[in-house]
Amino acid sequence: MSNIVSFAASAEAKAKMKKALTKGQTKAKTAKAPASQINAVENAKKAAQRAKTQLGAPGHLARCRFLVGNHWGAAALLYNLALKWRGITKRWNGKRGPCLAMSRAELASAAGLGPREIETALKRVRAYAFHIVQIEIEGVGEHSALLQARFPDARIIASAVPEYDGNRDLAAVARPRDLADVDVAIVRASFGVAETGSVLLTDRALRNNAVAYLAQHLIVLLDPVRILPTLQDAYLHPDLRDHAYASFHTGPSATADIEGILIHGAQGVRSLTVLLTF
Repeated sequence: MSNIVSFAASAEAKAKMKKALTKGQTKAKTAKAPASQINAVENAKKAAQRAKTQLGAPGHLARCRFLVGNHWGAAALLYNLALKWRGITKRWNGKRGPCLAMSRAELASAAGLGPREIETALKRVRAYAFHIVQIEIEGVGEHSALLQARFPDARIIASAVPEYDGNRDLAAVARPRDLADVDVAIVRASFGVAETGSVLLTDRALRNNAVAYLAQHLIVLLDPVRILPTLQDAYLHPDLRDHAYASFHTGPSATADIEGILIHGAQGVRSLTVLLTF
């Protein structure tokens, strides 16, 4: 997330400054402007600066709402981004200069939005207020470091989530067997089940059903608010019946059929990692 430029001064401040400047310039044609007019110009400039820097000033949230096409959720997000930007003294130095590094959960909490509302707000801010704030997805937020530390040798990553850009495009895979060389797959679960520790993966979330079995390691993003208490609750959930394909995953594939030796990855992934995130 790169720099957030200052907002324009209020109309009232602009009008005062313009009026003061006009008077000062008119009298300065033949003589030096009197001290009172110079002071008026300085006061107008200070008023304009206050209007730009004081986020609590009346009308600032309304201006944010205007900038994002009258969308309240996006307005709240833009307002709070600007508030955070101006309220901190030490910023993270990213690829394109100083920026804020925040996860979706932090953004949603700051703006008072839910997991679905934050997605809409982010799209709206990126589309309407691109000249004020630039939002870029750098990875699975605070979990990108965990991904690198846990799978340092991973070369081929297939991602079915917008939070992380993999290097294997699932939409371009013609045959399921073409996913056999995937080291890590990243998907999002429809919901989780507390009773069994299971996550539900659907055809819509996977994009290609085979990726959940042919990848060496599977990372599943799960929204904490979408954890159901029991399997009975899961069976009644619409996501279980509104998809052409849905499968419960409760850990990595394992077998101990041969001489009682436990082997992971026999008929599926060698490891399954669940990350709680919006």
